[in-house]
Amino acid sequence: FINLDESPCALEVKHGKGNLATYSSHGFRPKRFYAKSKRGLTRAFFTYVGITSNIDAVQRALPQLLLLNKNTVKASIVQSLRESLPPNFHILYGDSHWMKEATMCKILCLIKISLGSLFNRYHCVFLADCCKLHITAKLFRCASRIQFPYVPIPAKTTWFLQPLDTHVFGIL
Repeated sequence: FINLDESPCALEVKHGKGNLATYSSHGFRPKRFYAKSKRGLTRAFFTYVGITSNIDAVQRALPQLLLLNKNTVKASIVQSLRESLPPNFHILYGDSHWMKEATMCKILCLIKISLGSLFNRYHCVFLADCCKLHITAKLFRCASRIQFPYVPIPAKTTWFLQPLDTHVFGIL
């Protein structure tokens, strides 16, 4: 089985009171705590797309992805990231960091290409939750065209069939 799940990640996290303080003129008691962040950065995200398998040889060949928005992340940073990431880690750099139908089709093709002969050797089946994006006619046609068995995970079975959701992203 091959399982995919995506998770948005903030470029800068701001949780309540920060780690900077201003002090009153009458002593060392903090007057105000705050995290100094630009508002836009706390609203800027990228998406991590994790792909996993229960078969070790398949897992080592599977791609992992970052979806980056060109309006949020500079091209020079993307180039630097590409140079420092392992070969199976891919960056999709474009107009949005959101997962879209066309992006899912690209990812399915990338998975199949990355697996090469392992794909048929292990009879790989793709499992995805029933998010609207994951169950479109276009996506099923794409999977059919590249001969990639695509199985939506029924509601209330995520705990059993989607380990990325329950054991990786669920604890973040």
